[in-house]
Amino acid sequence: MRSSFGRKDIQNKAVGKNKLKNRLNKFATWIVERYIAKSGKKYQELFSKQRIRELSYLNPGKDVFLLVKEYYAGKIEKVIMVLLIGVWLIALITILGLTQNTISDENTIKRNEYGGGSRFVKLNVKTEDADYGVIELKISEQGIGKATEEENADLTYKKLLDVVLGDNLSFEKIDGDMNLVTEIEDFPFEIRWESSNPIIMDERGKHGEREIGNNGEEVLLKAILSYGKNEYVYDFPIVVYSYKRSDEENIALDIDKRLKAIDENTVLSEEFRLPNDIYGKRLEWREVREPVVLMIAAILLCTLAGIWGGMDKDLEDKYKERNYILLAEYAEFVSKLQIFLSAGMTIRGSLERIYRDYNKKHMGIKEVKNYLYEELGLCIKRLNDGAGEAECYERLGNRCGLSCYKKLSSLLCQNLRRGNSGIVSALQNEVDTAFEDRKLLVRKRGEEAKTKLILPMMMLLGVVMIIIMVPAYLSFGGM
Repeated sequence: MRSSFGRKDIQNKAVGKNKLKNRLNKFATWIVERYIAKSGKKYQELFSKQRIRELSYLNPGKDVFLLVKEYYAGKIEKVIMVLLIGVWLIALITILGLTQNTISDENTIKRNEYGGGSRFVKLNVKTEDADYGVIELKISEQGIGKATEEENADLTYKKLLDVVLGDNLSFEKIDGDMNLVTEIEDFPFEIRWESSNPIIMDERGKHGEREIGNNGEEVLLKAILSYGKNEYVYDFPIVVYSYKRSDEENIALDIDKRLKAIDENTVLSEEFRLPNDIYGKRLEWREVREPVVLMIAAILLCTLAGIWGGMDKDLEDKYKERNYILLAEYAEFVSKLQIFLSAGMTIRGSLERIYRDYNKKHMGIKEVKNYLYEELGLCIKRLNDGAGEAECYERLGNRCGLSCYKKLSSLLCQNLRRGNSGIVSALQNEVDTAFEDRKLLVRKRGEEAKTKLILPMMMLLGVVMIIIMVPAYLSFGGM
């Protein structure tokens, strides 16, 4: 019983998808028909002549108008499907953005539990008369105490001497921000900074004083390196000089300091409470979200353009493959025709015999579409309907669209006007030329295949080099 219910659900879903697809197809077909009817022109004048030609040659015997209508309706159907999916995603993300608010009504932000890592939030802060821009806030995870332990502290200190200056020239003249890092690569330390004068140079290396005397101001920075229960303290005496900022920049800096202080002082709390005012000015907080909707819209537009152009590219590739099949079949086809004509058969009888033998050989076999014999079948059908031989042969050459087939149809038409004299020898020369051209064609395809393999082979070579070099590098490093 359970399996039958499961099958019914799957069938119902499949039926629903088919209904949607059918409706989209009908709507897309209606758009194409409406476009043709409204223009008052023939479809040959409205659509690309190259596409009409490719569709006609790839589908011998079928109505060209229906082929063109189905092709463009299929393109519109895919575009509408992708557009609906994109609009649905944009609407979903917009609704989620409106319903999910990181900042609560009490100006609090939920911390991650211990082990969940720090939380990064972009906030926009402003007062009634000024906007202080976007702040990238790091809210530490809910802690249970310090857990670091120290080793190789002297090596870390020497590394810090080269790093903390930032763009400043020396410790005796600091006139910009410092690079007070919280960790050094390859060393398992958590580095915490303290400043004797945070207003001039705070523990994050931010230069904060607007005016300092000509002789500068001495500040003592302390780097506290901790690992486990052990701590090592190193002093960095510096002299700080003036670095002017606007009032807005100073307020933004003070807001940043206050947020860091709140984070450190309330690290054990479940929530992070944002300040409501600064210097008597009310602060308004708003989370700054990444422009996901714009990204999806851009991807959607690129996808729609790719679908529209991709279908044309697929049609061109099929047409090129069709021409290759015709070229590959030409030598064998002319050879059979020359043999039957040499045996005394007429051109029409020879073509009918070739087509009949092909049908017997491939009856019930599903294989690659053979465009030559489909065109030949249409030619024989027209002959049986009473059309003139010269007209049918000329149409066969034009439908195949290649110079070799046009030349063959010209030879056959000349033979009808002049008689059988010379046709066999002319076809023999054509057979020799055709087999030479076939060899060149096969060689060309082989060279194209080699060219296409260059990129995958280069990528494979890169993978092999990585597999060989990485273990060798690690082994030398270990030594």
